[in-house]
Amino acid sequence: MGHGSLEQALFDPKSSTQLSWETRYRICLQIAQGLEYLHAKNPPIIHRDIKASNILLDGNSKAKISDFGSARLYEEDNPFMFIEESGARMYMAPEYATHKAVTVGVDVFSFGVLLLEIVSGIKNDENLSKHHDQTIFLLEKVANLHAMVKDAKLQYKKVKYAELVDEKLLNSNYSEEEVVTIIDLAMLCTDQMASLRPIISDVVSVLEGKEIVENVSKIKVKESSTV
Repeated sequence: MGHGSLEQALFDPKSSTQLSWETRYRICLQIAQGLEYLHAKNPPIIHRDIKASNILLDGNSKAKISDFGSARLYEEDNPFMFIEESGARMYMAPEYATHKAVTVGVDVFSFGVLLLEIVSGIKNDENLSKHHDQTIFLLEKVANLHAMVKDAKLQYKKVKYAELVDEKLLNSNYSEEEVVTIIDLAMLCTDQMASLRPIISDVVSVLEGKEIVENVSKIKVKESSTV
């Protein structure tokens, strides 16, 4: 692929690929659409290893999901059939890491982590603590911030979420509204409860501007409460 992997474009200081905010947002949508295609199969195909190194960028920085070596067909009657650990722990859903039954929700979780990396330009396994005897990683940092501002007005969210934006984008015209959308969506995708994560088609609808995160979240809470 023309520009190598998304991992190289985001994290390799030697990479010549410059990802504008518009390109990053488009990449988020393209990955979600790729997962939507896989999950719409009958039975659904679970990739199980969605991460930056498995997203390839062509010469126009169009994203393609790669490396299907860990992919499996999901059998609803036997969700434990491929419970053996696969994929990178930094992207791994909690139910997968603890060898519980898995669904397409494991891909949604990994995608949520990837969204945060795309916005921040920070790897999820990088220790962000300023104290040598403590650890705090990207997902935890964002979750703490999200908990503080989730009920706040949009303008306040914009200001606080700006702290998470990749410094390479700070002098560009990135969309503050889209940053809020991506981070709120990432938090929904990485919910510890698999039943509260959105299905990937709803994620696509949000990224396409056809739905808002708040409505998707309300739907999942309602569905979970009726189970």
